[in-house]
This record gives sequence, C-alpha cells and structure tokens, in this order.
Amino acid sequence: MTAEEIPKFVDGATNVYRTKGYIVNQVLSFEEDENGNGFVFSRDIYYRRTPMRDRQFERWFSERQYTDGTRFPCQAYSRRYVG
Repeated sequence: MTAEEIPKFVDGATNVYRTKGYIVNQVLSFEEDENGNGFVFSRDIYYRRTPMRDRQFERWFSERQYTDGTRFPCQAYSRRYVG
C-alpha cells in the first residue's frame, strides 16, 4: 500500500483490532494520577465497520495469525465514535 492507501483507522495507533460492529484504533499511554501512581490509559476511536473498511483491514492485517486482533488491557480509557 502507498501512503495514500493507508487506512485512517491505522493512523497513529498503538494497536488496531476489530469487533462485531467496529474497527478500533487504540492509542496507549502511560499516565500518572494525582498521587503519583502510574496506569495505562487508552484513547480509542471506534470506526463503524463497512465493506470498504473491512477490505482495508483484511489487506492491512493479512499476515496476522488471528486477523481480528485483540484489545490491549488498560486501567482507563476514553472512546470516540466515527460513522
């Protein structure tokens, strides 16, 4: 794929995985609370699955053993949905 063909849902992601209805761009970061305790935070963008996005996903991740991938666990998250 060329730079123009890189799917939007891959841009800036630490991890990308697919659920029944969405392709999820997961960006992980290490944060610190007011008491100095560290935790993993995930900023997630949920892209509604479409036939075009599914084709892009399958091409991009064709070499994965488990094509849909899986979510990295974290202690806190935020979500944003894209149609």
